[in-house]
Amino acid sequence: MHPLALELLRCSNYPTDGLRSKDWAEFAEPGAPRMDFVFTVCDRVAAEVCPIWPGHPMTAHLGVADSATVEGDEVIRLTAFRTALRKLDEIGRTTPGGA
Repeated sequence: MHPLALELLRCSNYPTDGLRSKDWAEFAEPGAPRMDFVFTVCDRVAAEVCPIWPGHPMTAHLGVADSATVEGDEVIRLTAFRTALRKLDEIGRTTPGGA
């Protein structure tokens, strides 16, 4: 995970223990968690071919700019991560079963 993402999550009182980036293939392995719904979020992922997920969960793409690609000083990059977190938080609060 990007260090600024972890810093922002910690500062926003989200638990971060054990968080890490995962490859899609990890979810196709035996014993992988069953998923009912898969969200992809980065804008660049929208152009990629998504795998066929085990169990065929519902899928949706939510366009959120990839804050890891933003260039500039730490304030500019942290602002990009804050914007992404705010958008994801809004989506989570308005999605059925969300927080």
